Amino acid sequence: MRKFHVCLYLFVSVCTCDVHAQQGIHGPRTVTASNTIVNEYSAITAYVPSGSTSIPVANSGLNANGRFVSTLQPGDLIMLYQVTGTIIKSLYEVVNGADTTWGKVQFSGDYYSTGLYEFRQVVSVPNATTIIIDCPTSYEYLITTATVKHPMVVRVPRFTTLTINSGGVLTCDDWNGSTGGVLAVEVQGNATINAGGLIDATGKGFRGGTLAGDNATAFGVNSTYSTNNSLGAEKGEGVAGYQAEYDVFGGRYCRAPGANGGGGGDGHNGGGGGGANAPNSTSASAYWSGLGVPDQSVAGWGTAWSIEPPAGTMNLRTNANSAGGGKGGYTFSGSNQNATTAPPGNAVWGGDARNHEAAGLGGRPLDYSNGRLFLGGGGGAGDQNDLYGGSGGDGGGLIYLMVFGNISGGGTVTSNGLNGQDALGTPPSNSYSGKDAAGGGGAGGTIVLNAVGGVANTLTLNTNGGNGGNQVMTRGIFFIGAINEAEGPGGGGGGGYIAVSSGAPTRNSNAGVNGTTNSDALTEFLPNGATRGCPGTNNATINNFTLAANSITICSGSSVTLNAIITGTLPPGATITWWDAMVGGNIVGTGASWTTPVLTATTT
Repeated sequence: MRKFHVCLYLFVSVCTCDVHAQQGIHGPRTVTASNTIVNEYSAITAYVPSGSTSIPVANSGLNANGRFVSTLQPGDLIMLYQVTGTIIKSLYEVVNGADTTWGKVQFSGDYYSTGLYEFRQVVSVPNATTIIIDCPTSYEYLITTATVKHPMVVRVPRFTTLTINSGGVLTCDDWNGSTGGVLAVEVQGNATINAGGLIDATGKGFRGGTLAGDNATAFGVNSTYSTNNSLGAEKGEGVAGYQAEYDVFGGRYCRAPGANGGGGGDGHNGGGGGGANAPNSTSASAYWSGLGVPDQSVAGWGTAWSIEPPAGTMNLRTNANSAGGGKGGYTFSGSNQNATTAPPGNAVWGGDARNHEAAGLGGRPLDYSNGRLFLGGGGGAGDQNDLYGGSGGDGGGLIYLMVFGNISGGGTVTSNGLNGQDALGTPPSNSYSGKDAAGGGGAGGTIVLNAVGGVANTLTLNTNGGNGGNQVMTRGIFFIGAINEAEGPGGGGGGGYIAVSSGAPTRNSNAGVNGTTNSDALTEFLPNGATRGCPGTNNATINNFTLAANSITICSGSSVTLNAIITGTLPPGATITWWDAMVGGNIVGTGASWTTPVLTATTT
């Protein structure tokens, strides 16, 4: 069992005195402008064992953007967070290059510290690359073992109150592979998000697969991983990494997802899969197949799904609804056939025969059972060879509000995934554009509203997945006739994760919808094999606690037993520690009560 350290400071005096905790040291904050960012970040640069009080970082000043009045100071608050570092099933463990179990997180231990986080108060900043914290870390933070891992420190403002007015947008920096993607705030009193006010981390999470270097493609590719960009497009980023970090496991290209990052489309011109985040909280039997949720909303589409090989797999059966992201659409076809009678893979379609085994698969949902929090997974890119393809959408970031009063108002807290990019472009005068595959949508992010008071029912919280990109083919001014060519649209991103400590605000963790094609040859089946993502978790809870103790006046020459007043639920294995100073100082005792020595003067 991991040990949580809870620090308590208390004044004991022979006279009346005021007690000022370090909460609220940055005063009240009112947000009226868009793109207001209040956090600063630094990468952790070396292994941090659990039980550490010294944190090695790239820049201990944590004020590179001037968002605080000074560099990091004693009494400031930081959040330690392991963003990536999960081990996935690699090329050495799969049966062959078409094995769709590539990228699976096989055991709970393979997450290592990914998704773990904790808040700590700063004791001192002894040099440019070290931060000393008061309570030891509960977790270890990993840099490199078998793969590259990315832990970071987030500087968290400590406001007395927080108000977001109409038109004000509180947000965070994009995740860039080392830092960003997290919006974290502590509020000593109340937080108010007024109607028209917004806290927003949409698209700030894991990055979508890009089109960089991909303009060559082969036919008939059914690969799940590769380092060869002619075989497929880039996978979206997830907890196991991105680009070169995927190459360690077998390759950044092709259709299998790396954990919650969506798979890239295979050649020739398969659509990208949607990213994923949390499992579907409304389905006890939710499982992952990578196939997403088939759109049955239009008459005849069910028939088209029913003939995708193996016949019946995609048609209204319970196991067709996969948790996580949606899959991308089929590969290149060149003739006008009936999608409700001619199945994918049939040579009558011409081109690459609408290969259903080349579509990018949707990302896998992550395990939230041990208190971890994650960024939304990026969507996979669509495969291209004519420079019209679409990149995957970025996932949503992480929003964490720690409020010791109430969270009220009629505003919105949002961390959605971005839509996958469309396959489109400017057409040549005698031809048409858009003849490549589109990207998958990014997954919804994560929102945690942890208020010791209450969370208003009038708030709206969103962690929706992004939509899959469309194939948008456009005729040149001299092109005459039908466009019978078609490629894969993108799959929808999966829903994210929402946890609140109390109250019943409106909570949406909906899935993104699949993209469509506007090919003249597929008017009877616009998804062309692309599917929706699956909803995420919108009904999670989070526990909180506060510690307090009254200042006590005693007679000189006496001692007194002090008792911690615990409101809420302490984490299992928590240790209450008594110190002799607000910041720094020495440990004088542990446990819920402590008896002082004989006192003859005002003592902290």
